[in-house]
Amino acid sequence: ETSSDIPTTENNLVMEDYLICKDHKARAVITRLRGGTHELRIETGRYPITTRDRKLEVEERRCLLCISGAVEDEQHFMVECEMYCDLRIQVSADWEKRTGGKWNEVVKEKDGGKRILEGLIGQGGVSAAALLYSKCAMTRRNNFVRTHLDQKT
Repeated sequence: ETSSDIPTTENNLVMEDYLICKDHKARAVITRLRGGTHELRIETGRYPITTRDRKLEVEERRCLLCISGAVEDEQHFMVECEMYCDLRIQVSADWEKRTGGKWNEVVKEKDGGKRILEGLIGQGGVSAAALLYSKCAMTRRNNFVRTHLDQKT
């Protein structure tokens, strides 16, 4: 057996700590964000809702909550959208404590938002703060979209 035949952790299923979280809704939101089966427009825009609709191009899948014009993807939702700044205070403080980085500085760097997202919901684990943030932010998002915009998510 050669070293290339030995499975690495990237190839093995691992029970992640967040999966034992008692908060079912928070656990479900993170799992869906990680698996690409969430309500964000980057995902929902892939599919026409009716036979009269069409698939949206990626650049058309903009965030419905902020006026930045950014595509509503996982990174925008977790790291950048201004509609969740108040909710993001705790998760950003937790991220800074765990990584030693400064959120506001890292987010401005090239691929900084991607690095923060990976630190929040990636292979390194999901913190309790990220679980709570994702649940509260997704609840806010979906309530706003359904009540103010009268759209399905």
